[in-house]
Amino acid sequence: MLWSQTTEVGCTIETCKNDSNLSTVCIYKPGDFSPEGSPYEKGENCTKCPTGFDCYRKQCRNTLTTLPTTSPATTTSTLPTTSSATITSTLLTTSSATITSTLQILPALMLILRSAV
Repeated sequence: MLWSQTTEVGCTIETCKNDSNLSTVCIYKPGDFSPEGSPYEKGENCTKCPTGFDCYRKQCRNTLTTLPTTSPATTTSTLPTTSSATITSTLLTTSSATITSTLQILPALMLILRSAV
Protein backbone atom coordinates (compact mmCIF):
# COMPACT_ATOMS: atom_id res chain seq x y z
CA MET A 1 0.00 0.00 0.00
CA LEU A 2 1.22 3.49 -0.77
CA TRP A 3 -0.14 6.99 -1.17
CA SER A 4 0.10 9.60 -3.90
CA GLN A 5 2.97 11.48 -2.21
CA THR A 6 4.98 8.39 -1.18
CA THR A 7 8.59 8.59 -2.42
CA GLU A 8 10.12 5.73 -0.42
CA VAL A 9 8.81 2.66 1.40
CA GLY A 10 10.56 -0.03 3.42
CA CYS A 11 8.91 -3.15 4.83
CA THR A 12 9.87 -6.13 6.95
CA ILE A 13 8.07 -9.37 7.83
CA GLU A 14 8.63 -11.12 11.15
CA THR A 15 7.11 -14.16 12.90
CA CYS A 16 5.57 -13.31 16.28
CA LYS A 17 7.27 -15.02 19.24
CA ASN A 18 4.00 -15.79 21.07
CA ASP A 19 2.06 -17.37 18.19
CA SER A 20 2.41 -18.41 14.57
CA ASN A 21 1.30 -15.07 13.10
CA LEU A 22 3.33 -12.97 10.73
CA SER A 23 3.60 -9.21 11.18
CA THR A 24 4.42 -6.91 8.30
CA VAL A 25 5.63 -3.41 9.18
CA CYS A 26 6.08 -0.70 6.54
CA ILE A 27 7.60 2.74 6.95
CA TYR A 28 6.74 5.45 4.43
CA LYS A 29 8.45 8.64 3.32
CA PRO A 30 6.89 11.09 3.73
CA GLY A 31 5.03 9.67 6.71
CA ASP A 32 1.90 11.74 6.15
CA PHE A 33 -1.22 9.63 5.73
CA SER A 34 -2.90 11.23 2.72
CA PRO A 35 -5.39 8.88 1.04
CA GLU A 36 -6.43 11.54 -1.50
CA GLY A 37 -5.02 11.16 -4.98
CA SER A 38 -3.67 8.24 -6.92
CA PRO A 39 -0.01 7.16 -6.81
CA TYR A 40 -0.02 6.80 -10.61
CA GLU A 41 -1.46 8.74 -13.53
CA LYS A 42 -2.60 7.35 -16.87
CA GLY A 43 -0.40 8.31 -19.79
CA GLU A 44 3.05 7.82 -21.25
CA ASN A 45 5.70 6.72 -18.72
CA CYS A 46 7.91 9.35 -17.11
CA THR A 47 6.53 12.34 -19.04
CA LYS A 48 5.67 14.23 -15.83
CA CYS A 49 8.76 13.55 -13.69
CA PRO A 50 9.57 16.56 -11.48
CA THR A 51 12.95 18.30 -11.47
CA GLY A 52 15.63 16.07 -9.93
CA PHE A 53 13.93 12.83 -11.05
CA ASP A 54 14.80 10.49 -13.93
CA CYS A 55 13.00 7.55 -15.53
CA TYR A 56 13.83 4.15 -13.99
CA ARG A 57 11.82 1.00 -14.73
CA LYS A 58 9.12 3.18 -16.31
CA GLN A 59 8.69 5.21 -13.10
CA CYS A 60 10.05 8.56 -11.92
CA ARG A 61 13.01 8.13 -9.55
CA ASN A 62 14.62 10.77 -7.34
CA THR A 63 18.20 11.21 -8.55
CA LEU A 64 19.08 13.61 -5.73
CA THR A 65 18.98 10.83 -3.14
CA THR A 66 22.39 9.25 -2.64
CA LEU A 67 23.12 6.15 -0.62
CA PRO A 68 26.47 6.34 1.15
CA THR A 69 28.61 3.23 1.33
CA THR A 70 29.17 2.49 5.01
CA SER A 71 30.17 -0.28 7.35
CA PRO A 72 27.41 -2.16 9.21
CA ALA A 73 25.99 0.11 11.91
CA THR A 74 23.29 0.04 14.56
CA THR A 75 21.25 3.17 15.20
CA THR A 76 18.82 3.61 18.07
CA SER A 77 16.36 6.51 18.05
CA THR A 78 13.98 7.33 20.87
CA LEU A 79 10.75 9.16 20.08
CA PRO A 80 7.58 9.57 22.17
CA THR A 81 5.79 6.36 21.19
CA THR A 82 4.91 2.86 22.27
CA SER A 83 5.77 1.15 18.96
CA SER A 84 9.11 -0.17 17.80
CA ALA A 85 10.52 -2.10 14.86
CA THR A 86 13.84 -3.63 13.89
CA ILE A 87 14.73 -3.34 10.22
CA THR A 88 17.63 -5.00 8.40
CA SER A 89 18.32 -3.89 4.84
CA THR A 90 20.97 -4.62 2.25
CA LEU A 91 21.63 -1.57 0.10
CA LEU A 92 23.01 -2.01 -3.38
CA THR A 93 25.43 0.82 -4.08
CA THR A 94 28.92 0.71 -5.56
CA SER A 95 29.55 -1.86 -2.86
CA SER A 96 26.95 -3.53 -0.67
CA ALA A 97 26.30 -2.54 2.92
CA THR A 98 24.01 -4.01 5.55
CA ILE A 99 22.38 -1.56 7.92
CA THR A 100 20.51 -2.79 10.99
CA SER A 101 18.43 -0.19 12.81
CA THR A 102 16.27 -0.33 15.88
CA LEU A 103 13.75 2.46 15.46
CA GLN A 104 11.09 3.94 17.70
CA ILE A 105 8.30 4.78 15.26
CA LEU A 106 5.29 7.04 15.66
CA PRO A 107 2.18 4.85 15.35
CA ALA A 108 0.69 7.09 12.63
CA LEU A 109 3.66 6.33 10.38
CA MET A 110 3.52 2.55 10.72
CA LEU A 111 1.23 0.03 9.06
CA ILE A 112 1.01 -3.42 10.64
CA LEU A 113 -0.64 -6.32 8.85
CA ARG A 114 -1.13 -9.64 10.62
CA SER A 115 -1.82 -13.00 9.01
CA ALA A 116 -1.85 -16.58 10.30
CA VAL A 117 0.85 -18.92 9.03
